[in-house]
Amino acid sequence: EELTERIEVLEASANLRAVLPSGLGNALIKSFGLKPSKLIGELKELLEERIMEGLIESDQTASYYVEHLREDLPQVLVN
Repeated sequence: EELTERIEVLEASANLRAVLPSGLGNALIKSFGLKPSKLIGELKELLEERIMEGLIESDQTASYYVEHLREDLPQVLVN
């Protein structure tokens, strides 16, 4: 029974992928008035981490991720 549970958990986590939409970098640049830089990549990595942690959904529109960051941006930029 415990082994079956563990297998189910592992299968569920294997199916969880961080899929971000193409054009997200441009959306971040426009929405937050940023310049192309390492910060854009770091924001995308943060989103991927949050997807993998199950905090936000994968494979959504760019505006979904922009809105998520907009809500957390002060905290994100401080960290």
